[in-house]
Amino acid sequence: MLKSKKKIAVIAAIAVIASGVGIYHVLGNSGNENKKNTVISLPATERVEKGNISEYVTASGTVNPSVVNGIYIETTQKVSNVLVNLGDSVKMGDVLVEYDVDYSKKELENSLASQNLSLQSANLTLKSLTSEKTEAELLQLSNSISSAEKALLDAENNLKSTETQIESLKKQLEEANKNVEDNKRLLDAGAISQETYNTDLKSIEEIEKSIKDNESNIESLEKSVANAENSLKQANLNYESAKTPLSDEASKINYNKQLNEIEKTKLSIQNIKDQISDLIEASVSHVEGTVIELNVEQGSIVNNETSIMKIADLNNLIVNANVSEYDVPLLKIGQKVSITTDAIADKIYEGEITYISPVANVTNTFSGSETTVAVEVSVSNPDSMLKPGYSVDLEILVTDVSEVPLVSLSAVQKDNSENKYYVFTVDESKTIHKTYVEKGAYNDMNAQIISGLSEGDEIITSPTANMQDNTPLDLYATEINAGSQPSSNQESTSPLESLIPGGGGAPSGGGMPSGGGGAPSGGGNRPMGRQ
Repeated sequence: MLKSKKKIAVIAAIAVIASGVGIYHVLGNSGNENKKNTVISLPATERVEKGNISEYVTASGTVNPSVVNGIYIETTQKVSNVLVNLGDSVKMGDVLVEYDVDYSKKELENSLASQNLSLQSANLTLKSLTSEKTEAELLQLSNSISSAEKALLDAENNLKSTETQIESLKKQLEEANKNVEDNKRLLDAGAISQETYNTDLKSIEEIEKSIKDNESNIESLEKSVANAENSLKQANLNYESAKTPLSDEASKINYNKQLNEIEKTKLSIQNIKDQISDLIEASVSHVEGTVIELNVEQGSIVNNETSIMKIADLNNLIVNANVSEYDVPLLKIGQKVSITTDAIADKIYEGEITYISPVANVTNTFSGSETTVAVEVSVSNPDSMLKPGYSVDLEILVTDVSEVPLVSLSAVQKDNSENKYYVFTVDESKTIHKTYVEKGAYNDMNAQIISGLSEGDEIITSPTANMQDNTPLDLYATEINAGSQPSSNQESTSPLESLIPGGGGAPSGGGMPSGGGGAPSGGGNRPMGRQ
């Protein structure tokens, strides 16, 4: 344990030499035993120095071709031969696909013939709507009116007859019920037989059944009358239309509908003719590049809705990435980007931002959802190893400044009430002052100071919450128990250790505790007042 005590003493001595504020007071071995080998440590300080600082934004993305050219065909055709494979390189003018023109032309000509017949039929129908009828046709229509009138009369007579029959049956039922009542008394008196009485009851049942059957026919007869009335009405309309074509609104509507049908058929005919003229022997590449998508094979039918293949220039690649909304304000067009991928070890590609989307999107992640902005990065040095579809990591250089005043990031604090940043400077009398500064670029370690400090100014490295403006530095000193002397088998005291009573060896890479010089947990530190 002695070795640790010696190390603490060395750290204190280093602080005295480097900043002049590392150790305030050392208590010797004499006096109070509780103060034996105690080191008094002041808050760590540093000097403002000029240096370089870079700031990066990281993101993940996917490699894609910068430009993808789709090869399309104007009309539906049958493929007879595919001359390229996926991954082939093509030049401008290369034949890609050949087509069976005779097959496609025959199919289109059959469709054209069918549409021409439809047009002829449509014109005949239109003519029938506008031509005047002959005397024979008018006589036939007149006869139709007479037939409709007779049918209506018959339907009405059938309905009235059934209604009359029902009334007659109801009177018979009333009389039969009266007879049954009389015969019941006679039966009870023994004047008639039971058989006679039963016959009267059966007669009542038969009458009731006839009434029910006739009543059920009433609805059907009423529908027959309604249908006959409609037939007569239509017969009259047909006769009037025949005498004067397009004399009523319905005829005019039918006429206009037929005109539309004719125009529609003409458009279909013209479309087929255009398709015949658009038939081609082969599709030829109009660009140079690599086939990255192939959607046809021999014998397939293709049309203008889907590309038959896609060709891309793989020497011109981009990376599409989504950047967190919190980092987007730092991005600008033209910023340099380092691109790496696990698929290609020890290779760093270069690029720059070429596009930042004006809108944000919500992206689903393993931990929930995140609002991001789409960003496009052009790859400056692509090669055959970097392929579309690869996942890559981006490191975007958003800040790169040289020879600017730098301090530890922990030294810069935020005054929320003033919405300003500040540090605590230390003057020659070891008094601390709350000094407002303008913070510039920063990373995990350092921050640029744009204004408020000068090179060489001394500041507190890690201020604590209890520090106040215009107070002595030693007010925030802490007491560290250095422990007992080292044993004889530990390393000897160095010249630096000799500066400190009861000195010891410093830990490798050690330094003063930040934020007021606090010791490691359990070190027994306590604030010290000014002495």
